[in-house]
Amino acid sequence: MDIPKAVAERAMWSLTESAKELVEANPLEFMKPVLSHFNALKRIRDRGVNVETVVDLGAARGSWSKMARTVWPNSRCHMIEANHSWERELHDLTTDPAYSYVIAAAGPKRGEGHFKFSKDPYGGVARTEKEEGTSRVPMTTVDSECAEHGLQTPILLKFDTHGFEREILEGASETLKKTSLIVIEAYNFGKREKRFPAMLDSLEDLGFRCIDIGEPLFRDYDHSFWQIDFFLVPLDRPEFEYGGYK
Repeated sequence: MDIPKAVAERAMWSLTESAKELVEANPLEFMKPVLSHFNALKRIRDRGVNVETVVDLGAARGSWSKMARTVWPNSRCHMIEANHSWERELHDLTTDPAYSYVIAAAGPKRGEGHFKFSKDPYGGVARTEKEEGTSRVPMTTVDSECAEHGLQTPILLKFDTHGFEREILEGASETLKKTSLIVIEAYNFGKREKRFPAMLDSLEDLGFRCIDIGEPLFRDYDHSFWQIDFFLVPLDRPEFEYGGYK
């Protein structure tokens, strides 16, 4: 059956408009897949950003690392996770030599740290000092992990560390010199130094600037903007040489 061009164009217009209305009527449900990490990573890769190793900070069961390897399939993933309840899943991943892991909190120094476990296994946050409700855990640094495991550069640093980012960055000074991409979860509530404007300023001081965003989250309480993930690349990337829109 031949479909006249005018009919096909009207059908496509109708389908597009219907899809737009569906998304506009359900913005929170569609926000995550539209602004997914996967899509952001593909855009960044397609502009020539190379990744040899993913260092996954707050790796949980390793799902993010597996997703990143679909974008850079020849990369290696080293996962750092303080919550020992994820160790079985992480260990299972290491049947593939592209994956490795350590059960420890990443921080500014090696030795002993502290971790506040959450009822939500994806929650929890590290601390350098003992606080009420924290448990002792091993602490490592990004620099020492990269050196000990011989991780190849350039490196992607992914943070899902619930406000402990500055402390981790203290232990990553050498790695940052060889980092091509940072993915960091940042927040709109809490102390000023932990909110996203201050975090972006700090990262620019360290030589990185935002090039993409992903997966904004709005809190259940009143649908106020809660957090978002920023994707940052080195300041000398060619994208920043052009300041126009088109």
